[in-house]
Amino acid sequence: MSRLTTFVTVLMLTVLTNVAVYSVSVHNLEGNIYPPEADSIGIPIISSFIVSAFLLLLLIPASAWFRGRGWRSWVSLLLSTLAIYICVRCTIDWAKPHHFWIAVAYASLSAFLLVFLVQVARSLASNNRFERSRGEASVDEGEGR
Repeated sequence: MSRLTTFVTVLMLTVLTNVAVYSVSVHNLEGNIYPPEADSIGIPIISSFIVSAFLLLLLIPASAWFRGRGWRSWVSLLLSTLAIYICVRCTIDWAKPHHFWIAVAYASLSAFLLVFLVQVARSLASNNRFERSRGEASVDEGEGR
């Protein structure tokens, strides 16, 4: 998957997650699921937006650097792992009655990020294998002299 495709997919899933939070919250408010004395539905909507913005800040460098070498791949791996942790926490937090679709939206984002994490790990493993084999080749060349 290319960097642009990865970033666009993450952006779309993040937007869809915010749409799910908004529409489920409004639907639950109109259906009198929340008690009348409850806080505003704006709190979960704004907090979801803040979480999404933070995820995008984590994933912009992660998607840009995941095919890099050296420290960039490791940073991409770390940022991706942190983003997955946040998404899984949000999935667990929203796994309550009447909030199923929000949990599904966060779970789908988590699943995509897990696929991305596997790609980063594969890229990192192949780069390390390449570096090792290149290093062994240079040692072998030096022994023949």
